[in-house]
Amino acid sequence: MSPDRGAAAGDEGRGPEPAAHVLEIALDPTRVTVSAMSSLLRVVQAAIREVARNDVDAGAFFARRPEPALILSGLSCDRDLVLRFAFADPVDGTPDHEVSAQAFRAFLQEFTSFMRGMAQPSLWGFTTRRSSKQGDESELTKRMDQVRLELRRFRGARLSFGGQSVRIEGDQMEIS
Repeated sequence: MSPDRGAAAGDEGRGPEPAAHVLEIALDPTRVTVSAMSSLLRVVQAAIREVARNDVDAGAFFARRPEPALILSGLSCDRDLVLRFAFADPVDGTPDHEVSAQAFRAFLQEFTSFMRGMAQPSLWGFTTRRSSKQGDESELTKRMDQVRLELRRFRGARLSFGGQSVRIEGDQMEIS
């Protein structure tokens, strides 16, 4: 087994990618349904690519064809179910740390900014969406809202990259 394949099995972040180049999504493993996981993976991939294509630094990597491949570079389940993502060359599968760093930095910044712009919880305890007219939201805003909604399907979730993290538990959010 190659070192890259061993890391894909998930050995707590000690794979070939330095932690600085890996996006982690940690989920409460209680009652994780296949449909929720499938939907989360689809929405997260679309959101990361949307942000990266529109980012000044990462956009150049996504203008070339074929685009970098988003891979699940690690998976572990101890207290949390932890998914680790990285970008790799679409032809030979070689990890691309520069693409990963730029794309995930832009994604987490955009998601953090989106979450900070959310309205306060209502009197009845649920977070209301930003006030906007139907159809006025950008594609990027829609993607960020989809990520938020998918993460809320789990009892607890945390996105982290480069020392920054966003934790979501129901209507509670913590950015650090």
